[in-house]
Amino acid sequence: MNLTFTLADLTATSACELRLYTELRERAQKQSARPAPEKSERAREAYRECLRVLTEGGMVGSGVVSGEHAGGTARPVPLVATSAAGLTYTVELDRLDCPVADSTAESNTALIVCTPHLGEAAYRALLRGALAAHLLTASATESAENTKNAARLDLHLEHGVDEYSAGSESEPTEYAEHHSPVPQPHRVDSARILPLIRLQEQRLLLLTEALNEGVEPAELAERIPYFLTCDECPACLNAAASLALATDAPELVTEDTAEDTAENPETEEHPVMYRVPAAVENDSEQYRLQCLLDAQLASLEEHAAEHGWGAGELEAAMLLSMTNYHRRERAPFWREHIRRLEDGPTAWVASRDYAYLNRVQVLSVEHAHALLNTPADLEALAAAMKEPTEVEDAPGWYRVRGAQVRLLRARIEADPSLVIAPSDRAVFCAYEAGLSPQIALDRMESQLNYFRASNPGERVPAELAATGFFGMRVLAVAQGGFRAGSEDSANPEEAAAESGKSTGESAGEFLEVLLQERIRVKDEPHRALPSGIGPSDPVSTATIEAALQSDVHGLLFDGALMPSDPVLNDPVPGEDSEPSKAPSSSRALPSVLDAAASLTGVESASADLLFRRAPRLKKGASNAKNAENLPLEVDFSESDLPTVDAVHAAVRTLDHSYVAVQGPPGAGKTFLASHVIARLVAEGAKVGVVAQSHAVIENLMSACCARDGFDVSRAVRLRGKSVTPDAPWAEVSDSELTELISGEGGLLFGGTVWDYVSERRVPAGSLDVLVVDEAGQFSLTNTVAAARAARSVLLLGDPQQLPQVSTGVHPYPVDVSALGWLSDGAAALDPRFGYFLGESWRMDSALCERVSWLSYDGALASAAATAGRALRGVAPGVVSYPVEHAGCSVRSVQEAQAVVDCVRKLLGREWVPAAGAEPRPLAAEDCIVVAAYNAQVDCVREALIAAGLADSSGAGVRVGTVDKFQGQEAAVVLVSLASSRVDSGRGAGFVLSPNRLNVAVSRGQWQAVLVHSPWVARSVPQDVEEVLALSGFAGLVE
Repeated sequence: MNLTFTLADLTATSACELRLYTELRERAQKQSARPAPEKSERAREAYRECLRVLTEGGMVGSGVVSGEHAGGTARPVPLVATSAAGLTYTVELDRLDCPVADSTAESNTALIVCTPHLGEAAYRALLRGALAAHLLTASATESAENTKNAARLDLHLEHGVDEYSAGSESEPTEYAEHHSPVPQPHRVDSARILPLIRLQEQRLLLLTEALNEGVEPAELAERIPYFLTCDECPACLNAAASLALATDAPELVTEDTAEDTAENPETEEHPVMYRVPAAVENDSEQYRLQCLLDAQLASLEEHAAEHGWGAGELEAAMLLSMTNYHRRERAPFWREHIRRLEDGPTAWVASRDYAYLNRVQVLSVEHAHALLNTPADLEALAAAMKEPTEVEDAPGWYRVRGAQVRLLRARIEADPSLVIAPSDRAVFCAYEAGLSPQIALDRMESQLNYFRASNPGERVPAELAATGFFGMRVLAVAQGGFRAGSEDSANPEEAAAESGKSTGESAGEFLEVLLQERIRVKDEPHRALPSGIGPSDPVSTATIEAALQSDVHGLLFDGALMPSDPVLNDPVPGEDSEPSKAPSSSRALPSVLDAAASLTGVESASADLLFRRAPRLKKGASNAKNAENLPLEVDFSESDLPTVDAVHAAVRTLDHSYVAVQGPPGAGKTFLASHVIARLVAEGAKVGVVAQSHAVIENLMSACCARDGFDVSRAVRLRGKSVTPDAPWAEVSDSELTELISGEGGLLFGGTVWDYVSERRVPAGSLDVLVVDEAGQFSLTNTVAAARAARSVLLLGDPQQLPQVSTGVHPYPVDVSALGWLSDGAAALDPRFGYFLGESWRMDSALCERVSWLSYDGALASAAATAGRALRGVAPGVVSYPVEHAGCSVRSVQEAQAVVDCVRKLLGREWVPAAGAEPRPLAAEDCIVVAAYNAQVDCVREALIAAGLADSSGAGVRVGTVDKFQGQEAAVVLVSLASSRVDSGRGAGFVLSPNRLNVAVSRGQWQAVLVHSPWVARSVPQDVEEVLALSGFAGLVE
C-alpha cells in the first residue's frame, strides 16, 4: 500500500510508535488503492509544486517571495513531495518564507521563526522547513531543465514567539520576560537536520513494513527493535488493559483510615526557623554609578523601541549591559542558594549540587588517617592538617596556621547525579536553623545581601529552615564508605552498620566524605554538627565590575578611550571589602544618543571587536602587500611556517586593533601561538596572556619557553599564582611586574582577567599585545575588560569546541565568547577577521572527515602527515557501539563494561603512530575514555581498575570528562554517554552537544568509539539546540 505521511508522523516516531502504528493502520484501511507514480515523475511534480509555492504572487524583483497572507498569518499551502528515502509527504508551508535563487546566488534561505523552547507544533514547523528545503533541492537536481535552481537551502532559525500553535493562551515564560532586543539567529544548513529526519524515516519504514505484513500492535515490540511507547496515549492504555485481562487481578490494598494517618500532636515537630532581617540600603558610590548607567541603558532602549537602533546605539547598549554582566551571572546561584536554605537540608536528597549529611562524626587526626588508603587522600589530609594543635576546652577542634579546624566524617545517600569531589575551595556548610552555631547566624546577613543585590525584585523569604557559611572543605570521597567494616570501627555492631549488613544496603549505594570545617581564629568553636553541604560561592568579581564601570563610563561619557578615574583597589583575599575609591558620578552625563553616535568613531581593539570590524592595520605596513588586508600565507610561500609568518606579520602591524585565529582540534593553535609570541618578545614587545584558568595560561607559556632562542628570564607570573611544578618562569610581586612592564626589553606575563583590570599590576594600555587563549570560552565582556591593558589583541581558540559557560540570562549577547561573537554562528572564521587553521595534524582522514562534517562545514582536512599511521585490523573513523540499558541517567555499569571489552580487543594490536615509526603493540596508555558525567568517569575507572587496565595512580587507560581532556590526544578514544535516554540527565543539549562531541571524538588519532544506548537519539527535542544536537549525533553515527 502507498501511504502519504505528514510531519506529525515523522515526529511521532520519537514520541510513541504504538500510537503512530494505530493511526497508520486506520489510515491505510480508509485509503483507496491507486498506482504509485514513477520516481522521476514524482520528482518533477514535487519540484514544480515547491517552485509554485515559493514563487506565487511574489516580489521576485527584491529576491523575496512568500505565500498569500491574511491578517498577518500565512495561508497554509499543502505540498505533496517525496524524500530521498522514497516516502511521500504532505507538507504545509504555512510559515516558510524563502528568497529565490538567481544565477549568481550561492544559496537560498528559508526563514523559520521558533521559540528556544519548542512546542510540538513549532518542532514540526522546524522539520517542515528542513524537509521542504531538502525536497526542493533534491527534486530540482533530478529535473534537468531546472538544475540552475538546485542551490543549497539554509535554515535561518530565530528566537521569537511561538505562533505555530493556533489559539495558544500559554503564560509568558521567564525567557519572554528577559527576551533580548538583539536578534540572535541560528544559521544552519538544512543538511544538518536531515540525519534526524533520516533516523525518523527509518522508523517509518519499519512501521510500514509491519503494516504491509499485517503485524498486530501487540506483536510490534518483538518485531521492531527498540520499539517506543509512551504508556499514556489511548493506544498504550488499551494495550495495557488487554495485558491486564490476561493476568491475575492485582491484590486490593485498602486505603488508610483517617485515624491511621492523623498526625500525633504530641510527637509533631515544629522546627525553629531563622527570621530574615530587613534589607540594608546600599548607598555606595559604585552602586549609584551603576544606577546611572542602568538609567542610560533604559533611555537608549526606549528610544530604540520607538525609532529602531541607530548608528552605534546597539553597541552602546551592549557596553552598558556589560557593567551588569557579572551580577546576572551570579544571580542564579544566589537564587538557588536561598531557596535551598528556605527548604532545609532534608529536601536536598535528590540534588546535583547539594547533599544532606547522615551519621556525622567528629574525628581525631589519627582516626581520619586510619580511614584513608589512597595516596591522594592521605596527601590531602596531611596538607589540610599541617602541624595541628588541639584547642583547649573545644573537643575535636585544632589550631592550624591562621585558622581553627575540625575533621568530620559523614554519609551521603547520593543521588546518581551528585557532583562532589575533593577540592581546595570552601563549600557551604549548612546547619538546621534551630541548631545553628553563632558563626552560621552571623554570616547569613551578607549572603542575603548578595541575593538581594544580584536578584533585584525577587521574592525574599521571611524565614529560612537552615543557615550556614562557606567554610567546609571536602578532603576525600569514598563510594560505599571508607574501609567499610574494617578495624577502624569502634565495635562489631558499628562495623556491621557501616558495611550495610544491618540496614540491607549494599556497598556503593552511598558516599562517605571526609570534611574539614574551618573557622577564623577569633571565632568561637562549637559542638553543633552540620546537616548538609552545598556548592562554593561565586568568585568575587568586584574589581572586574569596577573596571568595566569605569571604562564604559569613560568611553561613552568622557570622550576618552581609557578610564578617567582610577580603578577600585583589589579587595583583600577572603574578605568582603568596600571599594576605596569609585569613579565619580556627580557630574551630569551627556546624551546617551550622542555618546552612542560618537562610539562609531572610536578606534580601539574593543571597539573593532564590538562592531565586528575587520582588523585595522597601520598605513604603509611593510609586511602587508595591502595595508587594508591581513597578510596571507601565500605572501610567505617560501617559508617553512607560512601561517606563523602571516599571523606574526598581522599582529606586528595592528593599529590598536585585534586579529583572530580559529584552531580546530589538532590544528596546531598552541604551536603557532608560541612561535608568534616568542618572536614578539624577542623583538622587545610586552605581551600578556590571559585565559579562563591558570592551567591554560601556563600551558601556552610553557610552549613559549620551549621555543628555541626564547629568553626564559623574560617570562613571569605573579607570586603564588603558578600551578605548573618546576615552572621555568620567575614569580614577581605587583610592583616588580609594573617595573618590568615599564622597563626595557620584551616581556611575557601570564595572568587572569583580575590582573589586567588592576592598575597597580598592569596599567591601562601598557602592554603591546594581549593574547586571549581559548577565546572560544572567554566571554565578550571579560575580553573587553582585559583588553584595556593592551594596544592590540590576539584572539586564539575555537568556538566549535567547548563553549563559553554562562549561567545568567542576558538581554544582549555579552555572554557569548569573543570568537563566538566574531564567528556569528559560522562554523569557520570569516577570513576578514583572521585565520582559520584548516589542517588537523592529529586525526586520520576518515576520523577528521566526520569531525569536519559535524562542526566545520567540511572546512577541516587531515594533514598529509597523518597518512602514515595505522592500527592493524581496526578501521579508522567513528564507530557506533550500542549497549542496551535502561533507567540510567548519569551512570551506566553496562557501558563501563562495554568500554572494558573494547579496550581488551584493541590492546596488543600493531600500532604505527607515524610514518616511518617502528610498529609496536597498542598499550593501555594509547587509549583514553571520555565520559559525559563525573559519575560515569568514576564508574568506568572502577571497571578498568578491576580489569587490570588502569590503577588508582592514573596509569593505564585514562578516564575523564570532556573538560579534562581538551587539548589531549590518544590513538583511540572511547566516548561513554551513560544516559539511557537523553531526555533524562541533563538533556540532549548537554549529552549530545555538537561542541562536546567534537572535543570528545577529536581526541582520537585513529578511531573514536561512541558507546551509547540505542535509545539515545529517540526523543522529541525540547528546543532548537536539541534538534541540532540529536541530528548531529545521528549524522555522526549513521
